[in-house]
Amino acid sequence: MIHKPWLTIVGMTENGWQAVPDNAKQLIIKAKHVFGPERWLEQVPSAASIKHLWQRPLSQSIDQIMQLRYQPVAVLATGDPLWFGVGTTFARLVPIEEMHIFPG
Repeated sequence: MIHKPWLTIVGMTENGWQAVPDNAKQLIIKAKHVFGPERWLEQVPSAASIKHLWQRPLSQSIDQIMQLRYQPVAVLATGDPLWFGVGTTFARLVPIEEMHIFPG
């Protein structure tokens, strides 16, 4: 069974929110849950989403995100999330058809 994308992973750069592509911004704003480090979460405009700081160990946040499967979730990462980042972790857990990935 193929599901529509529910997970958006966005790589952030030093330029922060202003450098995020508009289509990625819309997906982040529409997400019910947004995960990431404090420096990225504080730049996301307030919306109806619930913001979650990365937990330590990171596997706790990964588990929480997987429990939210099929709800709109955004993950804010630093740089390219597929270059040894959180995107590679989710690529092992979630079919690519269920994700939007935007490198930083």
